[in-house]
Amino acid sequence: MNIFENFQNFFKKPVNEVIEESSGVVVPMMKWFSYEQKNLKEMQRVNEHIFWSRPQIAIADIFYNINRGKRFVPYLKKAKDEPRIEMIIQCLARKYGCGKGEIIKNWKVLVPQINDEMLLQMAREQGVDKKDYKVLGIKYKKVKVVVPKPKPKGLMGF
Repeated sequence: MNIFENFQNFFKKPVNEVIEESSGVVVPMMKWFSYEQKNLKEMQRVNEHIFWSRPQIAIADIFYNINRGKRFVPYLKKAKDEPRIEMIIQCLARKYGCGKGEIIKNWKVLVPQINDEMLLQMAREQGVDKKDYKVLGIKYKKVKVVVPKPKPKGLMGF
Protein backbone atom coordinates (compact mmCIF):
# COMPACT_ATOMS: atom_id res chain seq x y z
CA MET A 1 0.00 0.00 0.00
CA ASN A 2 1.41 3.38 -0.93
CA ILE A 3 1.35 6.57 1.08
CA PHE A 4 -1.50 8.12 -0.92
CA GLU A 5 -3.77 5.18 -0.11
CA ASN A 6 -2.81 5.47 3.56
CA PHE A 7 -3.69 9.15 3.45
CA GLN A 8 -7.11 8.44 1.91
CA ASN A 9 -7.79 5.68 4.45
CA PHE A 10 -7.88 8.25 7.23
CA PHE A 11 -11.04 9.62 5.61
CA LYS A 12 -12.67 6.40 4.33
CA LYS A 13 -12.01 3.48 6.70
CA PRO A 14 -12.73 2.82 10.38
CA VAL A 15 -10.04 3.46 12.94
CA ASN A 16 -9.04 -0.20 13.57
CA GLU A 17 -8.25 -0.76 9.85
CA VAL A 18 -6.33 2.51 9.61
CA ILE A 19 -4.22 1.60 12.64
CA GLU A 20 -3.31 -1.82 11.17
CA GLU A 21 -2.43 -0.47 7.72
CA SER A 22 -0.70 2.81 8.65
CA SER A 23 1.37 1.95 11.72
CA GLY A 24 4.60 1.86 9.67
CA VAL A 25 4.19 5.32 8.14
CA VAL A 26 3.45 7.53 11.14
CA VAL A 27 6.06 10.21 10.44
CA PRO A 28 5.15 10.70 6.74
CA MET A 29 1.45 10.90 7.71
CA MET A 30 2.26 13.54 10.32
CA LYS A 31 4.17 15.52 7.73
CA TRP A 32 1.35 15.36 5.18
CA PHE A 33 -1.34 16.32 7.68
CA SER A 34 0.76 19.18 9.07
CA TYR A 35 0.68 20.98 5.70
CA GLU A 36 -2.83 22.12 6.59
CA GLN A 37 -2.76 24.98 9.09
CA LYS A 38 -5.65 23.56 11.19
CA ASN A 39 -3.80 20.28 11.76
CA LEU A 40 -0.42 21.81 12.54
CA LYS A 41 -0.99 22.26 16.28
CA GLU A 42 -2.23 18.68 16.63
CA MET A 43 0.74 17.29 14.69
CA GLN A 44 3.14 19.22 16.96
CA ARG A 45 1.46 17.64 20.00
CA VAL A 46 1.73 14.13 18.48
CA ASN A 47 5.36 14.77 17.53
CA GLU A 48 6.26 15.34 21.19
CA HIS A 49 5.46 11.75 22.14
CA ILE A 50 5.93 9.92 18.84
CA PHE A 51 9.32 8.37 19.65
CA TRP A 52 8.50 6.98 23.08
CA SER A 53 5.00 5.65 22.34
CA ARG A 54 3.80 2.88 20.05
CA PRO A 55 2.97 3.85 16.44
CA GLN A 56 -0.58 2.53 16.85
CA ILE A 57 -1.27 5.09 19.58
CA ALA A 58 0.07 7.93 17.41
CA ILE A 59 -2.05 6.80 14.42
CA ALA A 60 -5.18 6.66 16.61
CA ASP A 61 -4.38 10.10 17.99
CA ILE A 62 -3.97 11.50 14.48
CA PHE A 63 -7.14 9.72 13.29
CA TYR A 64 -9.39 11.21 15.98
CA ASN A 65 -7.93 14.73 16.00
CA ILE A 66 -7.29 15.73 12.38
CA ASN A 67 -9.44 18.23 10.53
CA ARG A 68 -11.55 16.18 8.13
CA GLY A 69 -12.97 19.13 6.21
CA LYS A 70 -10.06 19.62 3.84
CA ARG A 71 -8.21 16.89 1.96
CA PHE A 72 -6.07 18.91 -0.40
CA VAL A 73 -2.38 18.62 0.38
CA PRO A 74 -0.26 21.06 -1.60
CA TYR A 75 2.62 19.65 -3.55
CA LEU A 76 5.78 21.49 -2.61
CA LYS A 77 7.77 22.73 -5.57
CA LYS A 78 11.42 23.54 -5.62
CA ALA A 79 12.10 27.23 -5.95
CA LYS A 80 13.70 28.10 -9.26
CA ASP A 81 17.18 29.48 -9.01
CA GLU A 82 18.11 32.64 -10.78
CA PRO A 83 20.02 31.80 -13.99
CA ARG A 84 22.79 34.21 -12.99
CA ILE A 85 23.43 32.32 -9.76
CA GLU A 86 23.38 28.98 -11.59
CA MET A 87 25.94 30.31 -14.08
CA ILE A 88 28.17 31.62 -11.28
CA ILE A 89 27.98 28.27 -9.47
CA GLN A 90 28.97 26.44 -12.66
CA CYS A 91 31.91 28.79 -13.28
CA LEU A 92 33.12 28.51 -9.68
CA ALA A 93 32.82 24.72 -9.76
CA ARG A 94 34.95 24.56 -12.93
CA LYS A 95 37.45 27.08 -11.58
CA TYR A 96 38.03 25.31 -8.27
CA GLY A 97 37.56 21.78 -9.63
CA CYS A 98 34.78 20.74 -7.27
CA GLY A 99 31.09 19.90 -7.45
CA LYS A 100 28.09 22.22 -7.37
CA GLY A 101 27.07 20.90 -3.96
CA GLU A 102 30.36 21.98 -2.44
CA ILE A 103 30.01 25.47 -3.93
CA ILE A 104 26.48 25.75 -2.53
CA LYS A 105 27.65 24.66 0.93
CA ASN A 106 30.38 27.33 0.88
CA TRP A 107 28.18 29.98 -0.77
CA LYS A 108 28.23 32.33 2.25
CA VAL A 109 32.02 32.39 2.16
CA LEU A 110 32.25 32.88 -1.62
CA VAL A 111 29.61 35.61 -2.10
CA PRO A 112 31.62 38.48 -0.56
CA GLN A 113 34.55 37.66 -2.85
CA ILE A 114 32.51 37.76 -6.08
CA ASN A 115 32.67 41.03 -7.98
CA ASP A 116 32.42 42.09 -11.62
CA GLU A 117 36.17 41.79 -12.22
CA MET A 118 36.21 38.25 -10.84
CA LEU A 119 33.17 37.33 -12.96
CA LEU A 120 34.80 38.76 -16.07
CA GLN A 121 38.01 36.85 -15.38
CA MET A 122 36.08 33.61 -14.72
CA ALA A 123 34.04 34.08 -17.89
CA ARG A 124 37.21 34.49 -19.95
CA GLU A 125 38.97 31.55 -18.32
CA GLN A 126 35.98 29.20 -18.55
CA GLY A 127 35.10 30.06 -22.14
CA VAL A 128 31.65 31.53 -21.50
CA ASP A 129 29.60 32.43 -24.60
CA LYS A 130 28.60 35.97 -25.52
CA LYS A 131 24.98 35.34 -24.50
CA ASP A 132 26.11 34.10 -21.09
CA TYR A 133 27.83 37.41 -20.39
CA LYS A 134 24.37 38.97 -20.43
CA VAL A 135 23.10 36.36 -17.94
CA LEU A 136 26.03 37.11 -15.66
CA GLY A 137 25.36 40.84 -15.98
CA ILE A 138 28.79 41.66 -17.37
CA LYS A 139 29.48 43.93 -20.30
CA TYR A 140 30.88 41.89 -23.18
CA LYS A 141 34.29 42.95 -24.44
CA LYS A 142 35.80 41.19 -27.38
CA VAL A 143 39.29 40.05 -26.56
CA LYS A 144 41.88 40.59 -29.24
CA VAL A 145 44.07 37.59 -29.76
CA VAL A 146 47.62 38.64 -30.54
CA VAL A 147 49.58 36.03 -32.43
CA PRO A 148 53.33 36.63 -32.25
CA LYS A 149 55.09 36.83 -35.58
CA PRO A 150 57.58 34.05 -36.16
CA LYS A 151 61.16 35.10 -35.76
CA PRO A 152 63.26 34.94 -38.89
CA LYS A 153 65.89 32.28 -38.93
CA GLY A 154 69.50 32.91 -39.55
CA LEU A 155 71.55 36.10 -38.92
CA MET A 156 68.52 38.38 -38.61
CA GLY A 157 66.82 36.27 -35.91
CA PHE A 158 68.18 38.06 -32.86
